[in-house]
Amino acid sequence: MRAALAVGPVEVGADEGAFLGYLREHSFEAPPDSLTRSLAKSGVRRAMDLERALSRF
Repeated sequence: MRAALAVGPVEVGADEGAFLGYLREHSFEAPPDSLTRSLAKSGVRRAMDLERALSRF
């Protein structure tokens, strides 16, 4: 991944199954769609950082 990023932007996709499997391997259970919700929250926070007129309301 680092080598690819050194060349330029990299497009990736989220793999919910792999994410939940990783969590299970580390003794953590999470509900389905945890990754999707987490990515959505992160995206909203980033948009709010970039656009000061946005608020949580």
